[in-house]
This record gives sequence, C-alpha cells and structure tokens, in this order.
Amino acid sequence: MGSFKNNVQETIVKESLFCRDDRLLVSFSGGADSVSLVHSLVSLGFKKLILLYFDHGLRSHKERDFEKRFVKDFANKLKVSYRIMSLPIQFIADQYGYSLESSGHEARYYCLERFAGIYGIKTVLMAHHKDDLLETLLLQLGRGSVFHMGLPLKHVINDIMFARPLLAQSKQDIVAYCEEKKVSYCEDSSNTDLSFQRNHIRHELIPVLSQYTSSFDDHLNILFQRVQASYETLEFQQLVSSCNVLEHPCYFECIISDAAKQSDFYLGTIIYQLLKQCYDIGLGKRLKDRLTSHFDCNMAQLTSLKDAVINQQSGEIIHLSKGVSVYCYQQNLYIKKSPVKGSSSQVLSLNQAIEWQGYSIRLERCDYLPESCLSSKNQCYVSLPSSSSVVTVAMLHGDDSYMPYQKNEFVNVNKALAKQGVNAFFRQFCLGFKSNDEIIWIPELGVDKRYLVSSSDTVCYRIMLH
Repeated sequence: MGSFKNNVQETIVKESLFCRDDRLLVSFSGGADSVSLVHSLVSLGFKKLILLYFDHGLRSHKERDFEKRFVKDFANKLKVSYRIMSLPIQFIADQYGYSLESSGHEARYYCLERFAGIYGIKTVLMAHHKDDLLETLLLQLGRGSVFHMGLPLKHVINDIMFARPLLAQSKQDIVAYCEEKKVSYCEDSSNTDLSFQRNHIRHELIPVLSQYTSSFDDHLNILFQRVQASYETLEFQQLVSSCNVLEHPCYFECIISDAAKQSDFYLGTIIYQLLKQCYDIGLGKRLKDRLTSHFDCNMAQLTSLKDAVINQQSGEIIHLSKGVSVYCYQQNLYIKKSPVKGSSSQVLSLNQAIEWQGYSIRLERCDYLPESCLSSKNQCYVSLPSSSSVVTVAMLHGDDSYMPYQKNEFVNVNKALAKQGVNAFFRQFCLGFKSNDEIIWIPELGVDKRYLVSSSDTVCYRIMLH
C-alpha cells in the first residue's frame, strides 16, 4: 500500500513538520498506530528516531513484559534507538484526584517534553490518527471544552513541537498498511475496557452515530475546521493582541480591551486564551506542579466569566477545576498564583534592598520628618522605638490582627481590607509588614495616618516597595 506511505510523506513535506536529518522522539506504544508510523518513517529514510515506550503499570505483568520485548525487537530490527519508562499512573490518579486517562495523558506529555529537552530533540511525534481526532472532538464536546478544537496537526510546548503525521489517515488505513507490509503489532487489552470514556465513545457511540451517515466523521471534522478557521481570522487575532496578561508577584492580571468586551462572538474565546496564557506562564517544571495546577475551563464557566465582564460584576469569583479561581474586578480578570514555599517571611535590614516574592523592598531611616507621612501602595512611613528597628515582611492571613485607625481598635486583615474596598480575591495573599508581631503596613490599604512621628523616643523610617 504505497499510498499510505506517500500520504505520510506528503503531510510531512506540505506542513514542514521535520526533515530527514532531524532527531525525532516518538511516543511508541507498540500498537498498530505507532508501529505503522515508525515503519513508514524508516522506509522514507528517517533514521534518527528514538522510541519512548511507557509502562503504565495497569495491566498484567505478562502483557506488559510481552510488549517490552516487542518494543526491543522491533527497534533493533529497524536499527533505531528505544527507551522504556515506567509511570505510576494509579498512584497519580489516587494522589491528585484524576481519572486514569487524564493521569496517563498528563504524565506522558510531561515525560515526553522533559525527555526531549534532555536529549536536545526539538520534535516529538504522536501516532494519533483520523479516528482519534473524532473521538477527541466528541470528548471535548461532552465536557463543554469546545475551544480545544480536537487534535492539532502540530503545536509547540516550551519550544518543543508535537507533530501528528498520521492525522489524515484512518484506523482502517493503518491496519491495512501493517497487514500488507507483514508488520506485527501489539493489541492493548485495555482498549476494550468500556469503563474508559474514550473506549465507550469508540465502541458504543460512534457506531450508532455512523448509522445515520457513512461520512459522519468527515462531516464533524469539517464543521470543527470551519469553527477553528473563524478563530484564525485577522479580526480575532487583533482582538486577542489588544488584550494583555500582566504577571504580578502573587497573581496574574488579564486586562481585557474595550474592543474585546464589545465582541459578543469572540469574547468567550478571548477569555479562554488569556486564562490559558496565565496557566502556561505559571506552569511549574515538575510533574507535581502540572498536576496540582491543571488548567481546564468548560463552556458554562466561560459563559459565567463572559457575563461577569460584560455586566461589570466586580467581586464575582468563578471556580475552575483543581482549586483554580478567577476573580472579576472592574471588567478585568485575576488569577491567584500558588504560594511560594519556603519564603513566608523575611527580615528587612536597614538601608539594604531585598528581593522577596517578586518585589524589591527597602527600609531606610529618615534623617528629618517629611512634610507628609501618609502611606500609599508604594511606600510607608512608620515610627519605631529607637531601641528596635526590626521589620519583617510576610504574606498575611485572615486571622492576622490589624489596627486600622484608632489605637486599641484591632480588627482582622479581612475586615480591614473590606473596609477599604480591597476585594476578597486579594485577601488570600496580601503583603504585610510587621514589627514585634504587630502589623504596621499593608500596601493594598493605601493611605494610613497612624504613623505620624510625634514622640522623641521614636524614630521615623520609610519602607519602599517596587
């Protein structure tokens, strides 16, 4: 079946996926999909391949050992390199509350990305085909994640391109190629387990839908391609470019332009793009970080965010998955970052600037009393006993006490912030300065008249925050 190999080559050349001299990492399962991909690539002269096989530890030892021997023999026969990696998928699912499917997906992509980085490989090949695309589209429709648009032919993650050369080929074409070339492959017993949602769609839903038309998969793919094309127009790109994502030490700020707010058709997708950008910026390098901060947003959540922006619902908080919350304030959106461990507080040294939680902070003594001692969000004048000039910067909590205006009138941080109109989103990670365990300044509160220096036994200090 020369057409299969020719079609693969045509896709590679037409889309400029990679060249014969490129080193390529292949996600290899030993099934018909990855076997046909590797066999056709070697036949086309692509020799610099590394096959990476994942043992998920979910099936019997007998079946897994058989597959590992098959991978070794197949790679040696074609004279390509291979690696075998074990992944504790059941542990990941139990530890982080994921399904086995999602755990395997996240872990595989993480390992492929890291492995490619270690070996200096710029292209990772996936053996997804036309039938996989249809299943993915139906999965995404089912959970309302319509902005993923299936499986892209190629996409870049951290400067590494993930490519799918078989995306135009059907499963039937793949099996026929293996049979004609007399190439053996493994059958994964878990592919018939209907407890996995993808298998249920593959074996139960698609056959029923295909009864209405033999070209059901083609029709659905065309529909999604047209929807995708609407988000690749110059108008949409200009609207996205008019918005901005600012990274602050403790949170991300998504600034939505007036033009984007007025675009009812595109606004939901623009919000999705901005939130995804925040996730990509803040994504940790460890698999644990990826799992604990996994980003997902369905249609219902996007609609709520869109309504909050359009209707100026300041104070509205939309909860996404895995504890990620998005806060709407004055038609912009904010996402809290995960707290930085090991940096809960730090002592300021006189006349020495420190870097803490992304801020530059400096404490200095004032030789003379300034005309105004009013605090702002960037600086604060405080009076401290001449015998002690120790100030600590820390992330405050709701149960920290704060004396906002009158002596002996202590309230907690949450109430003080609310009184000043600082919204709930900031209360969980506001910055504060303490002396002798008493809070002396919270930058978000702005102006504060408590610290006018009026006694000879105190000294005036200034704290500056940048």
